[in-house]
Amino acid sequence: MRKLLAAAFAAALCASPAFGQDKQAPAKTAPTAEQQKRTDECTRQARDRNLQGRERNQFMSACMRGDQPKSK
Repeated sequence: MRKLLAAAFAAALCASPAFGQDKQAPAKTAPTAEQQKRTDECTRQARDRNLQGRERNQFMSACMRGDQPKSK
């Protein structure tokens, strides 16, 4: 009886991780044409201004949100 109980418990332990997994991760959607156009425009502006590092990151964040970045 103990062996049967131990086997049942071991089987339940082995099977439990399978039930806890997600069915399938959602697929990432491709960027829209509008988003890609905005990315390209912001990148071009950052390159024209010779921005690097933190300044570039701040500029890109503001530009992608649609805020008017400060002119240099």
